Amino acid sequence: MNLSTVTFANGVALHTLHLPSTVTKFVLKEARYLDTIIENYTTPTRNADKSWNAQRGLYIQGLTDATDVATTTSNISHFEIVGGSLGYGSYDLLKKLYNKFEAANEGTLTIGLEEVHWTPFTKLDKGYVYAVADADKYYIDNEHYQLELLTTFNNGQYAETNFSQGAGLTTWNELIR
Repeated sequence: MNLSTVTFANGVALHTLHLPSTVTKFVLKEARYLDTIIENYTTPTRNADKSWNAQRGLYIQGLTDATDVATTTSNISHFEIVGGSLGYGSYDLLKKLYNKFEAANEGTLTIGLEEVHWTPFTKLDKGYVYAVADADKYYIDNEHYQLELLTTFNNGQYAETNFSQGAGLTTWNELIR
């Protein structure tokens, strides 16, 4: 398939996208459900009921699965992302593209990024329900510009003083994963 341009409607409800290396222009705006980068691609299969079974996430042949500049074979020269659903993954994609263009020392890479969130952390909504057994996967803003592991926050008394088990956040702190 020789697909060259991919643009979706703003806010597209898309959670799986697999693209060939022939794509030259990639535009993705507010695709909130597309939140994973596929680095180890598995070919989609067909189930007995004729539905498809594919890895959820974004896969761009020769880009998301590239391990270094030599294996980056994607033809993307226009890269635009609006919204933060890909999080830190959008940074990894941009870095791979930039390194490829820098190494080749030719061509032009057009980049458009707006409201991307280049952090490995996600701020969860107030009232987010979490399992107390998983408290070691969450962080708290300790109001000193630091993220503190939930299990050590307030000397480990997080479940009793700041959270009610299974009910989520009950104080001024914001839970971060």
